Amino acid sequence: MIKVLSNHFLNLSISMNIVFLPFNRSFSFLPNGMRRAALIVKINNNGKINYIEAAAPDNYSLSTLIVPSLGSQEKDEKMIRTLLNNIVNASGRWKKDFMGEFSHIKLKHLKQTHEICAKRMYKCL
Repeated sequence: MIKVLSNHFLNLSISMNIVFLPFNRSFSFLPNGMRRAALIVKINNNGKINYIEAAAPDNYSLSTLIVPSLGSQEKDEKMIRTLLNNIVNASGRWKKDFMGEFSHIKLKHLKQTHEICAKRMYKCL
């Protein structure tokens, strides 16, 4: 979907990183024992935002999280680490009690084409 987003909306500056989730709980691992990863995407569209999506090859339904930048790379990285730790501790849920600390948008996963998902995401930027 990110590739479709970058191909259709050329005004966006996009960078991606894949990170492993902290390994202190069972959600950190997939059923086959491999570490669960998360995709971190930084999007610049006249203001930076961060997009976080945990891998769900086990058909675990998890919403994509979009959070605005806190203004510096250091603050953004600290926020992302906090969010990833919290999602692991909450067994894969973006729980309201810790999400209230951050301005955010949750995008539910729907059975749609990548093009439709990219357009939904672009509307949130």
